[in-house]
Amino acid sequence: QLAAPSPETLAVAKEMMDLVSGDTVAQMSSAIMAQTMQPLERLPNMTPQKLAEVRAEVQKITVRFMTAALADAPAIYARHLSVAEMREIIAFYRTPTGTKTLKVFPQVMPEVFALMQSRMPQMQRELAEAIGPILQKR
Repeated sequence: QLAAPSPETLAVAKEMMDLVSGDTVAQMSSAIMAQTMQPLERLPNMTPQKLAEVRAEVQKITVRFMTAALADAPAIYARHLSVAEMREIIAFYRTPTGTKTLKVFPQVMPEVFALMQSRMPQMQRELAEAIGPILQKR
């Protein structure tokens, strides 16, 4: 088992995570809210009052989930990156290009994931065609 990261390593990892995550919780929560609320808004028995109550619950749970999920991230970074590497990453994200990257990344990632998801059936077909004959060999 790996040794626990030092307090300094965890502190730098938390600093990096705070910088990198920035408003990630808010942006990701907003995206999840939109995806979750859209079908609920169309329900025939949905009233504005119910919708407001549902929206409040979805937001509360989403923010709690995202915050908890990101709380463990510094320890993960600390296992994979040295203090010096994390300080380099922090320095980069404080540059104009790094700052722009942090702002654009949450907008870019859903597009990338959607693109990958749209291509997944083709990849699965190709895998089946390539692997099927291998598996059928005696």
